Formats: sequence, C-alpha cells, structure tokens
Amino acid sequence: MKKIKIAINLLLGIALLCEPLMAAKITAEKVGSKINVSIDGKFFTSYIFSADEKYPFFFPVNGPLSGGTLTSMRNDPYPHHSSLYFACDAVNGGNYWQEGLERGRIISVNAEIIKQGGDTVIITDECIWSRPGALSPVKDSRRIIITAPSVTVRQIDFEITMQALIDVTFRKTGHSLFSARMATDLIVQNGGTMVNAEGNKNEKETFGKKTAWMDYYGKRGNIVEGLAILQHPSNPWYPATWFTRDYG
Repeated sequence: MKKIKIAINLLLGIALLCEPLMAAKITAEKVGSKINVSIDGKFFTSYIFSADEKYPFFFPVNGPLSGGTLTSMRNDPYPHHSSLYFACDAVNGGNYWQEGLERGRIISVNAEIIKQGGDTVIITDECIWSRPGALSPVKDSRRIIITAPSVTVRQIDFEITMQALIDVTFRKTGHSLFSARMATDLIVQNGGTMVNAEGNKNEKETFGKKTAWMDYYGKRGNIVEGLAILQHPSNPWYPATWFTRDYG
C-alpha cells in the first residue's frame, strides 16, 4: 500500500540575539495515557492519547518565558479543536477531525518514549484510523523529537508516515493535517499577529495562500510569545495551502 511521509517543525517562543547556548536537560515520563515532558525541571507539554479522545494531541504547550500555554482546548466557536494535533476530515466517508467518535477516530496503539534524560526527548507512536462498520483506511507512524535550542526556544519535530490500508480517498477540505489552536490572549482578535513566510499578515492576507511557514504570536505583559509551524521542504504539495483564522 502507498505511504506518504509528512514532516512538521514547530518553534515555540522568541529567540534572543546574543543568547548563550545552554544544553537543556529534557525528561519524559509515561503516566497512564499521557507522556509528560519537562525541560530543566519545568513542565513543558503532554502528549495525550486517551482511549476516549478523537485523536492524540499535545496540551498544554507551555511558552518558555511565561510558562503559560500557547495553545487552547475546545473553546468557541469551534470546540473540536484540541490544542496541537494531526487529523483529517472527509476520509473514505469518515470524519477524523470533528466531534463524534462514531464518525471516526485516530487511535494510538503504541505510544513509547525512545529517548529522554539528555538534551532530547524522542517519542514514537503508531495509530489506527478507525470507525464503526468500516475498514480502517489508514495506519500512521509518528516520530516526535523535542529539543530546546536555547533558553527562549522550544522545538518539536513531528514526522508522520501515513500508510493506506485499503483504497483511500481524501476529499478536498479545509480541515486537514497538522493544526494548532492558539491561546485566546494571543489571537489576532485580541491584538496578536499571524504572519507567513512572505510577510503577509492575519487571516485576510494569509487564508488559502501557499507558504512554507506560519507564525502566530502576541504580547503577554512585557514579553512576546508565539508558535510557528514550518513545513519540511520534502513534504508532498510543499508549500501547502494554509487554512488560517483570526480567532486562532
């Protein structure tokens, strides 16, 4: 069966010029249906893969400066957005994006910590796309590498290989692939900024545009924090079209 590999790089925080390079100690612990990751003893994020969830996701995703989450969970107007996640609507008649487990689920079957305790955490997972009364269309394999290039930057490299188990049709939709729902205090509607690789800003200038990366940031008191998603140049369709919203 055909395989497609997709790679995403995420940068969280703001890099400072002349910042000293320091090797952070990054640790991970599997607790029930979560893998909790800490950087230099401070909690950073959890990879959550509960049996009652629509799909695996990261939450919270804490900024290196404020310590507060850069992403949000299931707030209006679209509460099916779960922080930082990989999903897709309209696959072989199923819906692996929006509410309703009976419409389709992405089920983690083997989330593991491969490396932790040094300057890198590596997590792997295998997931089955499943819905009642239908053959599973896709199996995906994930490799997640978490590093801290500096004291103000957190990095997640997310590589996913999707394998078709049967003939698969992905219908054209805006609800697909790697996604982030930003924290409400950082969104454009509350004074934040969204910008792409060409310098186009906010939903009006970025929606439906092809670009290599998208950055979303805003002020938190006297600091600026944000999250950038970068597509790897080896991805199919690179640079892909983006679905962007001022609400986050």
